[in-house]
Amino acid sequence: MSGDLTRNFSLSEFRCRGGAIPKELHSNIARLAVELQKIRERVKLPMEIIGGCGENPECSDKHFHLYGLAADIRVIGYSAEDMFILISSMIAKGGSEIATVKPYPITNLRRVPFVHVNLKEELNGQG
Repeated sequence: MSGDLTRNFSLSEFRCRGGAIPKELHSNIARLAVELQKIRERVKLPMEIIGGCGENPECSDKHFHLYGLAADIRVIGYSAEDMFILISSMIAKGGSEIATVKPYPITNLRRVPFVHVNLKEELNGQG
């Protein structure tokens, strides 16, 4: 897949609930896409953005989503815990603008595991 933000990510993947992505969020989303691309290149598998701009009702960091600073992602073949470990190690090594990673594993109520990632709150004066 070819993207308009990075090699594998397009702006449309960060869809907002209720329609178009506001232009004022495009720069934050572009920065987020760069960080997701680093993860994508590490796992060498397609990554699905299940919660981008707007909010994911299951995610506790809703305000980061509202500013285009967060995404909820999953990679088929990786558990939420495995993704958490991988992304946490990337953060620890430096060179990442990801500030937070939280795993949301499968539960009785959640059938799809995912990981929430968000950029540092001060980016582009948002937050």
